[in-house]
Amino acid sequence: MLKEPNRPDLQWQEILKMPQMDVYSLYEYAKKNYDEAKSNGIPSVIYLSALQLLSCGNLECIDDILENLPPHRHPTEFLVSAIDCLLPVPEVSKVRHNSEKFRAWFKENRSNLKWSSNAGAFVFNEATEQKK
Repeated sequence: MLKEPNRPDLQWQEILKMPQMDVYSLYEYAKKNYDEAKSNGIPSVIYLSALQLLSCGNLECIDDILENLPPHRHPTEFLVSAIDCLLPVPEVSKVRHNSEKFRAWFKENRSNLKWSSNAGAFVFNEATEQKK
């Protein structure tokens, strides 16, 4: 499969999918696991499946990603960088640097974000401007 270098969604989907899975079935797989993990309270599965859903354009799962972050230095901790790649987050508010600053930025800007299939990431609505 030819990769599009400027499509963060495709890059993160490749990282987050199971080896035998094609990217197109990732959303269904993630949604099923996410729903099951939420009802059974399994933080690590909530975290991973919410990241998978985010890479497919589902913004509603960000709170679950942040609430289920693995402990510092855990092997899956770096995956939270997907948020920084898929959202137009200013450098000072990147979640990997400071999750509290990111939460404040996201609370202010959430309603102004939309998924762009062309960009493979979230962008600001054209009629709105990013709040600093």
